[in-house]
Order: sequence, then C-alpha cells, then structure tokens
Amino acid sequence: MPYFLHLPLYADGDGGYNQNMNKKILLINPPIYDFAAYDLYNKPMGLLYVASYIRQYGYEIELLDTLDRNNELLLQHHPKLKTKKNGTGKFHNIIVPKPEILKHIPRNYRRYGMEEYLIRQQLEKHKHQRIGAVLITSMMTYWYLGVAEMVRIVREVLPGVPIALGGVYATLMPDHAMGVCAPDIVFTGSQLTPVLRWLDEVCEFDRTENVPETKLSQWPLPAYDLYSKLDYLSLITSLGCPNHCDYCASKKLQPCYDELPAKIFIEQLDALLPLLGQQEIYNVAFIDDALLANSARRIVPIMQMIAEKKQNLNFHCPNGLHCRYITEEIAQLMYNVGFKMIRLSYEAAGDSTGQKASDNKITDAHFHNAVSNLINAGFQPDQIDVYVLIGLVDQGFDEMKRSVEAVHAVGLKARLCQFTPIPGSKMFDSACEAFDLPRDEPLLHNNSILSIRKNNIPQQQWDQFKDYTQQLNNKLDN
Repeated sequence: MPYFLHLPLYADGDGGYNQNMNKKILLINPPIYDFAAYDLYNKPMGLLYVASYIRQYGYEIELLDTLDRNNELLLQHHPKLKTKKNGTGKFHNIIVPKPEILKHIPRNYRRYGMEEYLIRQQLEKHKHQRIGAVLITSMMTYWYLGVAEMVRIVREVLPGVPIALGGVYATLMPDHAMGVCAPDIVFTGSQLTPVLRWLDEVCEFDRTENVPETKLSQWPLPAYDLYSKLDYLSLITSLGCPNHCDYCASKKLQPCYDELPAKIFIEQLDALLPLLGQQEIYNVAFIDDALLANSARRIVPIMQMIAEKKQNLNFHCPNGLHCRYITEEIAQLMYNVGFKMIRLSYEAAGDSTGQKASDNKITDAHFHNAVSNLINAGFQPDQIDVYVLIGLVDQGFDEMKRSVEAVHAVGLKARLCQFTPIPGSKMFDSACEAFDLPRDEPLLHNNSILSIRKNNIPQQQWDQFKDYTQQLNNKLDN
C-alpha cells in the first residue's frame, strides 16, 4: 500500500499536537454531496475493519459516522427518519448550492449526513483528550467534497492533529485527494498494516513485536460495537472480484481475490448478531462484489450452517449477483435460510455492448436459468430486481430498450444502473474522451448527470427512456 506525505506531521504552538504518545484515534465517515443518496446497507466497512485492527494493537478508538441515521446528537436536533422493515432508510439531508461546474444540472444538490455545526459539536469534546490521529474514509470519487469539508473541519477544531485519508476515492485518485483535500497522508489499497505503522510513528509508539501483513481471514471483527444502535449488519465473505469488467476498478481497489472461510464467517456472524439488540427479525446484508463465486467452498457451506441454526434472519443482496452461479441448489438454499432482497446483474440483453464490457460473465441463458431457479425455489417476483447497465460509450437506445424489455418479459422489474467512468478502470480514458470529461474532476464523473453530457442523445430522449422503463415496471404491480 503506497502512501504520500503532504503536510508536516507535527504542529507547534498553543493547542497544537503534543508529541507525547497519544493512543486515542478518531475515525470519521464523512458526509456526502450528491444529487441522490440512500442508506442501502451503507456502512463504512473498511473503516470498521481498520478500527478493530488497530484496537487490538493497543489504540483506543472513537467513531464519528456522520451518516449514521441513529446518531444520538442528530436525533436531538432532527426527527428520526423512517426505517423500513429491511433496515434501510433515507439519510438526513439538506439542499445546498451546486458547485459552479454543476450549475447546469436541473436537479437539487444535497448534503447527506450531520450538518457542520453538529459535527463541530462532536469534535469539540475531543479538544482536550489528546487525540493521536484522525483517520477519514472515502467512497465515491465524486463525493470528495464531503471528504475535503471533513479535513477542513478537523484542522479547525483539532489543530495539529495528524490526518490520514483512505478508502475508494483515496485509492483511485490519490494525487487528487492529496492536492484537493490535503490530509497529511493518503493510504491506498486495503492492507491494514501500513496504517498501524504510521500511527505508531505519529503517536510515538515504540512497538517491539513484528506486525505481519494479513489476509481477510486474519482480520478481527468489524467494529460494529462502536455504534449505539444498529438497524442491520453489512458483512462480507470475500474481498475483490475474479472478473475483469471494463467499467470496473475492483482490481485496483483489491488486486487479489481473498475469501473468508465459511466457518470463520459463521463465528463472526454469531459474535455480531447480539449488537442488533432485541428484534423480531435480524437484517443482514451481503455486500461482496462476487458473493456466489467459488460457492461450493464458501456460500454453500455458510448457508448450510445458517440453516442448522434456525435463527430469525433476513438476508439481503444489494449488489448484483452473478446469474451463472445461481443453480437450483443455491437458489433453494437462499430461499430456505431467508434471503429477501435479490438483485441480479443482467447488464444487457443478447450479444451486446453491455455483455461484452462485463467480461462476458452473463448470457441470456444464464439470466433465464437463474430467474427460473429462483422462482421455482419459492421467491416472489417482487423480491427480485434486475440491474440493467445503461449509458455505456457506443451503447444505443435500441440495446437498452431491448434489455429492459427482456427483464419485463420474465415478469421482473428492471433497475437502471447508469454507467460512470471510474478512474483505474479499462474504460475510463475512452469514456472521458467520448463524454468530453476532464480526467481530474470527479464531480463530472457522477452517474446521475453523465447522460446530459452525451451530446448525441438529447436529455429529453433519456427521460423518455426512463419513463418507459418505469411504465414497464408499474405494469407488474397491477
């Protein structure tokens, strides 16, 4: 995991960082600036793994998740937002002015999460606690405004405290993150030991034991205990993806595919479930990129062990499942153990641009076989949504229309997944050229607005296509 230094690690003067060993570390999940955002099992998993990892080496941890809908300070100032039975819900949000570069977009721009004055209140209590360092995570590259804001607030409230930035945006655009957000250091990738070594340096922790690199199976439990209240657990059984889709940057985020043995996952699940408190049904989301890959040695034994326990669990798959792996056995196991939200990665119908860009991981035969197996196992159509990829370079409306019609033909709803150029993906440079996008301004890579920049297709035609898709979906409700 390479990293890049930017600002001095230590500050002098009143209120500055004290070089005596400070073992309290503050971890922050920043707010989001976007046209749309929703809490669909969105927990900062990487940050929670970092928290538990460094805690086992002697650091005291505090978490500020500005997107936590159950944050006690947030609820003191705003009425609680409705939480659905599956544990999901809307983030607290306010309309904010659009950045100049987005002024032409005819939609409201919003800030999701705790307002700045509440964040400052949360940080103020740490002013006299000798915080050793602040670790900030990041997700979408075009959410960087929230990251930059968070760095600025920390600098103002906790002057001189070293700040590290990691996560998806930091990994995909480290130079941009360093130049625009200006933390002291940027961590890229998913290895945890470089973070620990940096903390030992800035906190003057004279560690004598050897700290080896670790695999997923050696990571401690994600630190969900840092939350006062949880509506769900988001968990992974693997890191990375074995496929090489042109539009995806998973290989840059996680070059090596890593799996968690089934027995260890079940042990972790048993340890974490009590954190949900007393509930009639416990909601658990799998957020793997490739949950069903190598199913015989991972998800099948996991489901078999879950079935033996007969717990009141509802499982959800917000990320698209690979249709080729959904056999009769797997579909039946999923139904038996309580899978409720199924989302399939269909991408596009036939021999199309969408299927080719998807590493040819899907065919119409795979799709129809998966749907048949799920329905025969007992799933209802309203439990299954199908992702259709739209807006690719050189992808015409005929292909997109044919794809949503193919989904509708099997009695399922199409969920449009609009393409966005991701730095580090094979398609990034060609997409930036086709859409006339600057490579170094991620605000314009937002999938909510990309279609407007496709000059050969009028926005009105995009709106008509989306309305057509919605009409097809609505017919299934009648």
